[in-house]
Amino acid sequence: MVEELPNGHNAKLLALFCIYRLLIDFIYIFCQGIFPGLERLGLDESLDKYALSWILFLLLIVFYTCFIFNRDKLKTSFSQQVILLLILLSVIPFFSMYGAGVISDECCYYYNILFYVLLLVQVGINYFFYTNTTLSEIKNNNYHKICRIKKIFFAIMCSITIFSILVTFFYFVGGRLYLDGINVYEQRAFFSTIQSNMPRVLVYVLGFANAIEIIMMIYCLHIKKYLYAVFLIIIWYMHFSLAAEKSVFLSVIMAVVIYLVAMKITMGRVIVFHIATALICMFLACFKYIYHVIACDQSDFLDMLSSLGSPIPADIFRRLVFLPVYLQNIYVGYFADRTPNYWGINPEYSIGPGLENYISDVYFNSPLGHANTGLLGDCFVNMGVYGVLVYPVVLGIILCCFDYVLKGKNAIIFMGLALWFANYIMNSVLTTIMVSHGGFVMLLMLWCFPDDNDGEQKENEESIQRGQLDG
Repeated sequence: MVEELPNGHNAKLLALFCIYRLLIDFIYIFCQGIFPGLERLGLDESLDKYALSWILFLLLIVFYTCFIFNRDKLKTSFSQQVILLLILLSVIPFFSMYGAGVISDECCYYYNILFYVLLLVQVGINYFFYTNTTLSEIKNNNYHKICRIKKIFFAIMCSITIFSILVTFFYFVGGRLYLDGINVYEQRAFFSTIQSNMPRVLVYVLGFANAIEIIMMIYCLHIKKYLYAVFLIIIWYMHFSLAAEKSVFLSVIMAVVIYLVAMKITMGRVIVFHIATALICMFLACFKYIYHVIACDQSDFLDMLSSLGSPIPADIFRRLVFLPVYLQNIYVGYFADRTPNYWGINPEYSIGPGLENYISDVYFNSPLGHANTGLLGDCFVNMGVYGVLVYPVVLGIILCCFDYVLKGKNAIIFMGLALWFANYIMNSVLTTIMVSHGGFVMLLMLWCFPDDNDGEQKENEESIQRGQLDG
């Protein structure tokens, strides 16, 4: 299970992680007031806590690179991809915010326990299950029949998804494409009023449509049906136009880009990409600061760059990285001395507005906001302290299921789905991810996705049948 890599390679990966951590530190600590919204998350500088955050960060990264990560399995293991993305998008920003004094010691303690348990579960599952399982259906005489059932189910789910988007777009929304840029909140308010009049089944299908869209797009590119891919792009933009959700817009784009460069993806390149993204956002932030404080040139070009320095870094780092970490800290603090919600059974939380609305009202003075939490907050909301031990085990088993259904397939082409899944782990509760957002449906769709050896298996069966006839 230990990754047998040269010491130099481990040192290189460790150096890349440290560079990325330094950039995240800079963006959060030194860009307060430059990026809109960062100052509201808070800053309490303490050299002792900052040093401790680096010690905890290095311990976890050394443990991960030396005992967990396997560069060969990054291309074959969905779970390896998800954990790597969680480290880059959640774990490292968490330690940066802890070093900035934003995260409580209690939250940091439980977060470390949760992630170490998840990593250990990953080791155990890989050793006892993943490395010793084979797809029994390959050895089954009914393999061809099973493949036919898979294709039928795959086609049915794709048809239901496309039909649901078309019905919603033309019948409920009136066929109006969204063309108003990044000001999406008016469209979201419009669609939320429409949803109350829509059939519950249709709302449920739209909930997991984004995951199915990603799989359909990868499938069309994989079998080189580019006209179908163009048709799916139209369907995808109709889906985005319903509620103008940025996640719907970006997830499919990222999945396509990742598919196109999948064969060149390595762990080092994934980290370098995140470093480059952080550097670009740092440049925009620094330029904005210089422009407003020092520079006097009011050229149109400078105005354009200054405007870029506001929404892009704010969206990437505040909404997608820092805010989910901050919300987990809020939920841990809120539920540390309260009884858990127990998945909605506790009557204390079932009356009045939703829990996410209540948290948004109390901590952000926004009663209509949706302050959703990620994995650690989910543990405390539904199981309390015990969830810190139970939830990583459950997540590890789910990731093992993804690894199982992707055996025989080139898993690296699905790294866009791994990014989708990691993003939801950071921003939603696990039951909602698997049920409402389509985690279970995604598992079935990936199981039905054609194996890389389907063609070879079919040729072998046909040659056997020809041999039997000749005999």
